[in-house]
Amino acid sequence: FEDYQKSRIMFVQTIAELARKKGDHIKSLKSFKVMDLLSPLLNDPVASIKQSAALAIGRLSKHDIELANKVVEDNGRIIKLLL
Repeated sequence: FEDYQKSRIMFVQTIAELARKKGDHIKSLKSFKVMDLLSPLLNDPVASIKQSAALAIGRLSKHDIELANKVVEDNGRIIKLLL
């Protein structure tokens, strides 16, 4: 169980780090539908996972208009989770 928790934390932190810079990373993350993977983590019981997921979503949205639109789609589901 501890390995599972560590892997989840590493996943969101890695995505947040990759999203830091605009470029090929954003295109790759977008192709893997990373927003669909990150949004459920905003409800995670582990605070560091929630925070890293929110950071990654913010960084991704900053660099790509399509990903930014994803945040407000679906009746603002992701925005509601962020709040």
